[in-house]
Amino acid sequence: SRQLGDAVASLADMHTLGTSASYAGAGTALPERALTAKEAMISKPAPVSTEDYPASGSALSVVLVLAVSGRILANVTLRSKHEVSDLVRTAIHTLSLPFRPRLQLEGRILDESLTLWASGIRDRSRVQVLMSNPQIVATGGADGLIKIWDAARGECTRTLGGHRGAVKSVAFGPAGLLLVSASRDGSARLWDLAECRCLQTFWLEDTRKCGACAVDFSVDGGKVAVGYGDGLVRIFDCASGKCALMLEGHDGDAWSVAFSPDGAFLLSGSYDCTGRIWSLETGECLRVLEGHTGGIRSASFGPAGRRIVTASNDGTARIWAATAAGGGECERVLEGHEGALWSASFAPDAKKVATGGQDQTVRVWNVLTGHCLLVWQAHSSGIRSVAFSPDGKELISASVDSTARLWDAAKGTDIGKRERVLKGHTSGVHVAAFAP
Repeated sequence: SRQLGDAVASLADMHTLGTSASYAGAGTALPERALTAKEAMISKPAPVSTEDYPASGSALSVVLVLAVSGRILANVTLRSKHEVSDLVRTAIHTLSLPFRPRLQLEGRILDESLTLWASGIRDRSRVQVLMSNPQIVATGGADGLIKIWDAARGECTRTLGGHRGAVKSVAFGPAGLLLVSASRDGSARLWDLAECRCLQTFWLEDTRKCGACAVDFSVDGGKVAVGYGDGLVRIFDCASGKCALMLEGHDGDAWSVAFSPDGAFLLSGSYDCTGRIWSLETGECLRVLEGHTGGIRSASFGPAGRRIVTASNDGTARIWAATAAGGGECERVLEGHEGALWSASFAPDAKKVATGGQDQTVRVWNVLTGHCLLVWQAHSSGIRSVAFSPDGKELISASVDSTARLWDAAKGTDIGKRERVLKGHTSGVHVAAFAP
């Protein structure tokens, strides 16, 4: 069409740009994202008088900046009569983003159907790029692969290969553009999702045989914690790849690691049936969580850092108090699963916890009462991982049956469409995680 021709012409002199709206390297059409009612309300721009509108469709130089820090990402040029959707496509191609970002101007989420001028964008406007996307999911499997999914469409947009053993754990960086993975091959890897390449390999000679079991990003994205089969937890610097701190105390595999929301503490869970809270300033173990009679497969802080949830081979999950002094008191024991529990995760509002395990069911619990709110048969084999979406509306489960599945977290029902079952791994899926 004429409008598309104008858009392509205006972008012709910009390097790295494509003419179709597709994920870089993925070859699939970009999903359209409908604004929520709240976003639609705040996206309405101020009225623009007709005499102010440049009839010629004059060129606008737009500065794309990172929403979190304000760092300049790119300078692009479009015409005032082009739509915000054209600017979104430009951002995707220029920045090689693996997902469709949202754009924000002066606190307003921009409506993609409006022209740049009608949305309030002027020459040299600074438009914020919101990198977080709650519909991006990463999975890691026994096949040694990591897959990045557009969960809304059920399509795999990236496959990361390089590990020589099962991928046991993955975690997104704070901005959602980096991912770290841990593998049975003894290494942890830092990945650039935009360029689909490994930036850093965290590997030590003495970790090759014991394997890496768990991984997590620090709050500032500068460090990575890795739990190993020898019971040690090591903290690596992302820039140098060097081990900055080693935490010693577990007598069995360190199956789970998690940074506290304030970045001051690290939580670990182990085959030795204990959890430990560590000071990242001193490396000292502040508290040992005792009570489980089976190895702790999963351990994580709640969103505010006031509580901890653990899942164990003994078939129970436990809610613990967590304080600056260390915490460690068990508040609730969640019982109901048959067989080992392999994963537990807090909802974003910290009022609910989801669990999954060997009995192939997902359960959602009330944190304060310990009552089981929902139970549903999730897979045809054991469930290795469960996680809530950032908005708390959906839940993902990963299974030994080689699939990950998305659920309505409020109703406990399958999303229902075939494309919401994520299929692509050739063997069991060990972990699934939403982008922040």
